[in-house]
Amino acid sequence: MRAIDFVARRGMGVVERGTVAADAAETVVSVGSGVEFSLNLQPGDMQAYSRQGNNLEIVLADGRVMILEGYFVGGGENPNRLFISSGGTLNEVSFIEGADGALFAQYGTTAEWGKWSPDDDLIFVDDPNLMAATGIDGDQDVSMLGAGLLGAGLLGGGGIGAGALAAGAAGAALLASGAGGCEAPETPVVPETPVEPETPVEPEGPVTPPVTPPVTPVDPVDPVDPRTPPTIDGNGRTDTYGGDELTEAGKVITVTGTAEEGSEVTVVVAGQTEVVITDGDGNWSATFDGDDFPADGTYTADVTVVEEDGTTTGLVGQTVVKWSY
Repeated sequence: MRAIDFVARRGMGVVERGTVAADAAETVVSVGSGVEFSLNLQPGDMQAYSRQGNNLEIVLADGRVMILEGYFVGGGENPNRLFISSGGTLNEVSFIEGADGALFAQYGTTAEWGKWSPDDDLIFVDDPNLMAATGIDGDQDVSMLGAGLLGAGLLGGGGIGAGALAAGAAGAALLASGAGGCEAPETPVVPETPVEPETPVEPEGPVTPPVTPPVTPVDPVDPVDPRTPPTIDGNGRTDTYGGDELTEAGKVITVTGTAEEGSEVTVVVAGQTEVVITDGDGNWSATFDGDDFPADGTYTADVTVVEEDGTTTGLVGQTVVKWSY
């Protein structure tokens, strides 16, 4: 397996990039609303899609799961959009919702590298080289209705299973062996004289049933506490620092959020990195001050949360604007 690059373009042209780790079985990305989200993948790299509440769950061909948290929240006039891109081609993914949350995906080419497009930020020129789930060429406009059916049990419906194929093969063999010239029928076999039935044996007395020792019940297993997905404060907020009123004491940027206890949280602002551990109450906080306080510019607080079981989540916090006269 390999890491997968992605890019998210939000309102006002803010572009954020990230990576799905190669060894992460499940990756959760908080989307928000009005986001154009592009993955460096081909249509054949996608195994299944499903809707889980307001989240979009994507199963890749190599078995990894990616969850776009809140993808279906941004409906109406500010919807989220999903793209996949490789080899310089950008395909938009549209969905038709089926039963039990299954989604039927359709891909359509939106833009190509080398021809100017307002969607150039979403295009990847590299090929992902993931294990292909189907023989579909990523450069074609295709319909992947089967991807949604994988989550709903395709063979349980009208699909042909292995047993049906085996039966068909056996039937073909029988037809082949029956072909050929006509042969004389065999002489019928004369039935033997029927055997006289034996005298029935008198039944014996009742048999005492064996005594089965009682089974000691097994203590029930304590339920596992449900996982709490990581969060970040300040998403969609802009913090401004500058002007004559900005003092040394005011040059402090704080990024906070929540995650599972013991999770490792990496926070990046303006190229500066802070690594913190979530406390026993599920809270984490990273501070940028002194030499870590950024120069003039506009930055985004990018966060990666790695839980103790290896689950990785990418989060985006507040936008930081630093200016001076």
